[in-house]
Amino acid sequence: MEKYIASSQDAVISGLTLTPLFYGLLSNQYTDILKEIDIDLGSLEEWYPQQFVLDIYRMIADTVSHELALVSVGLELAGEAPPEFDTFAEYMDLLADIYGASHEDLGPEDRLYATRKAPTSYEVVNSTPLPDDLIYGYLYGNARRYLSDFTVMYCDTDNVNSIQNMAYHVTWS
Repeated sequence: MEKYIASSQDAVISGLTLTPLFYGLLSNQYTDILKEIDIDLGSLEEWYPQQFVLDIYRMIADTVSHELALVSVGLELAGEAPPEFDTFAEYMDLLADIYGASHEDLGPEDRLYATRKAPTSYEVVNSTPLPDDLIYGYLYGNARRYLSDFTVMYCDTDNVNSIQNMAYHVTWS
């Protein structure tokens, strides 16, 4: 799926997923963008067009000089992710459902899903229009919530059927 292009004209994202934009480690580097688009914490209970949210992420990626800006947003987003699960594996098994709960009216190929490869290893495929670095930060942040010794890395995979999709391996001991 092409990054930064909404998966359907009707796709929407919960405004609550934007909360990390105001608290991210590097949020001070893009406060001007948030002012420009006239969004604030009081308006986050609404649903926003997916393209609107993707445009915000694109502006951050194009404007902020720090390469980890979107990773930091993903890290903060992981801290906001309800509900709590008993294990990281339980969280990973429900990753597609979690994504679906904060997004509606998506295109058919717009998916974020995890496949167990071993008892302590998952492969995650980002077939969404969301930036890959944001998803990396989200996976890393959630792994950090449950695990002490883990690795999250970008990888090649047979499950990625398009150059636009990214895969990650998440392993732990």
